[in-house]
Amino acid sequence: MLEKFLEQIKLIIRLSTQKLQSLRQRLDAHALYNNEYIEKSIKGLETDKKRGNVGGRCIILPFNDSLWAKTNAILNYSRFGIGG
Repeated sequence: MLEKFLEQIKLIIRLSTQKLQSLRQRLDAHALYNNEYIEKSIKGLETDKKRGNVGGRCIILPFNDSLWAKTNAILNYSRFGIGG
């Protein structure tokens, strides 16, 4: 997991020295990202110049099999949580 994250950071550094200096990528600490997340985000912005923001789908999974973890994951998808 750390290796994939470091690969993404290297890509950000490489791209920031090229023509894409005006782009910013936000990577939250408690999330896992697809290997192609950064590349697809950049392509999404380049494909449609009217877009100001792109991102992926948020899939909230329970950390373990406890009732609290499962409840937290479900509530985060509800209108009472962050989802809706």
